[in-house]
This record gives sequence, C-alpha cells and structure tokens, in this order.
Amino acid sequence: MDGHGGTECANIVQKYLGAYVANALDAALPAQKSTASSWFASKQLAAAAAGGDDDGPDPVRKEAITKALISAFTRLDDDIVNGGIDVELAPTDVTTADIIRKHLRPAIAGSCTLLAFIDGNDVYVACTGDSRAVIGRRKVDGVWESVDLSVDQTVRNATEYSRLLDEHPGELETVVVKGRVLGGLMPTRAFGDARYKWPTRLSEVLLPNVTNRNPPKNYISPPYVTAKPVVTHYRITPSRDIFLVLATDGLYDELTSQEAVTVVSGFLQHHQVAASPSVEWGTDPLQIKSLALTKDTNAATCLIRNALGGSNEEKIKKLLGIPAPYSRRFRDDMTVNVLFFDHDNTGTNAATGLDKSRLIVEAKDVDKKGLDVVDLSLAGAKQHRLQHWTSYFAQQQQAADSIKSKL
Repeated sequence: MDGHGGTECANIVQKYLGAYVANALDAALPAQKSTASSWFASKQLAAAAAGGDDDGPDPVRKEAITKALISAFTRLDDDIVNGGIDVELAPTDVTTADIIRKHLRPAIAGSCTLLAFIDGNDVYVACTGDSRAVIGRRKVDGVWESVDLSVDQTVRNATEYSRLLDEHPGELETVVVKGRVLGGLMPTRAFGDARYKWPTRLSEVLLPNVTNRNPPKNYISPPYVTAKPVVTHYRITPSRDIFLVLATDGLYDELTSQEAVTVVSGFLQHHQVAASPSVEWGTDPLQIKSLALTKDTNAATCLIRNALGGSNEEKIKKLLGIPAPYSRRFRDDMTVNVLFFDHDNTGTNAATGLDKSRLIVEAKDVDKKGLDVVDLSLAGAKQHRLQHWTSYFAQQQQAADSIKSKL
C-alpha cells in the first residue's frame, strides 16, 4: 500500500484487502476451499490445480482468478467510498458531523495498492496505482534481467491517458491538467480519493462539510479515478525466475527496474546464494562502487539503502534526517517486499548459479513466524451510509439557510 492525502485509506486497505481477496478466491475456486481459506492452500494442491505443464494454467482457472482479484479490489473500494467501513472514533468525536467526518476519512484519503497471488508456477499481479512489480530473472548466459509485471498507472502511461479521454469525451482540455487527473491527482487508479469519484451532487454537499473543499474544477462526469486493478499473469520458469520485487513508486523514483534487479542479485551474490558472474555474464554488481550491497541481511532494506544513496552514507543520513512533512520535497515514502521463489531444487543450479539450499536456510525465520491469519469476517457485507450522510448535511445546510433568511 502507498497512501496519499493521509494514512487512513492505506490503513483500511491493509486491514481488509486480504480478507476480500481470500473471500473472492474461495468463491471463484470452490474446489480449493479449506478450513483456513483456499488463498493459503498448500503449494502442492495449487500446483496440481493450476497444471504442471509449460503451456500455462487452465484458461478457465486463469479467468476465474483474474475476475476474483478485480472483484475484491472494486468491492472494497465501493465499501470505502460509500461509507461502509467503520473506523475507531476518538473521545472528541461526539457530534454527528464529527462522527461522519471520521468515518469518511478513508474515502477522502487515497492509496495505491499492489498485490501478488501465486498459484503454483503462475503469478498474478493486481495493480491499482503507480507501485510496480518486477521479476528478477537469470538468462541462460547468466545475465540478470528485469521483467516488469505491472505498468505505472499515471497519465504518463499512454494507455491510461487514452482511457481517461475515452471515458470523458469532450473533456480533452480539462481531464488532464499539468500531468494530473483534473490537475490534482497523479495516479489514475487508486483506492479512496472519493473527491474524484462521488457523483456531482453528493460532492457538492459532502466535500465542503467534510473537507472544507469544493469539488475539483471541471468536475463534469465522475468518476475520474477507479480502483479497478490491471491484472497481469506470468508463468514462472523455475530455473530462471528467481525473485519478485513489490515496491511503491518511491523506490522507482530512484532506481529503474533493472537497477533494482542488479541490487538484489548483488545482495544474493554477497550472501553466497548467487554465484559470482564470469566475464561473459557481464558486470559484477559487487564491483559497482556506487552500490552498497554488503551491509544488510534483508534484500528489501538493501534496495531502500541503495535508492537513498547506496555507498554515499552521508547522503543517506541527510535524507533520513529530514523530518516530515519537509522530507516529501526530497524523497518519497518507500515500501518494499522481495519474494524469493522456492523451486524445490536444494542444490546449486549450474545454469543460474544459485545455491537454493543456502537461501532456504537464510529464510528459516520466515517459516517459523508464518503468515498472518486472514479474518474472512472482514469481507462481510457492509451498510453503505453515504446517501444518508449526504441528506444529513443537506438538511443542516437548509436549516442554516432558513435561519439566515429570517435575520
């Protein structure tokens, strides 16, 4: 998750999305149901259902998973922007207006979201916003290459720009202003950001009362932003595809996809998981003086370190020493996860130069901790209260106007 305009939306997505996805996958793949949830079905069961051949998964299964991910994302966002999610109230939230404003904070704030679902040797990446998923792949000649599994969803993306123009005919001059949606929002897809989604009449009533702001200029044909993800499918080649980087745009503001893969490959080499490259394999990452690849025991931390300055420790100290909110002028927030695929080959693979047995040993603490249990009750039906709350503020305004007219 990568929140903007506050943390409230990202917090809700972090708490609820896993349950919504698990619920949708259970419905889409009924044969996979288990006491815990089919989302966490065993790797062997998932691989068998997905099909073990190189031709890819069963088309019906692939379509079902894709639709389930899209449904989970859009359903959660629908609950968020329509006032269906309860939030914890503070002792100071005593008036009806205060309570409504607090419950609508997740809708007003926004969040980009990136999710990967692994089904045997099939990876599905659902992307809403400008976070990015990148595969680290080692070719037959040993050279590392990056494979993007998502495309940043901003107006710089020609497909997204064309989509906006198609969905809002006659608004060529206003739908994108200064590289942003209606001149305000950078990502074209996001959770929350109800200021770009609510119907015009509701926005005219709610926004001044909830945020002290009016609808965006040229707010003609909402919604302008959607949480519907773009879902990408990728078939893993066990002897080649080694890891997956999931990171917010803050990382990719500083590193290209290929640079991110270079950092992780150098990290693996330092920890003796990946063999040192021979001359014909290309540049040895450990010989790149601008990178810092030997200080960390966590690949994600290593990526963040190199995005902030690499071997330039003075730069890193200065960037980390700038307090919020001023730090935003110099660096974006960064959230990074690195997933290493377990291909069940425990020896060194001559083609890739990877010692998988050592990687498994290094990751043993992850196995001990395990995965968080998903509470499927979080995905239950919600009561949408937006219309009711709009009526409340409209009535309050009418009463205030009536009093003014009598003065």
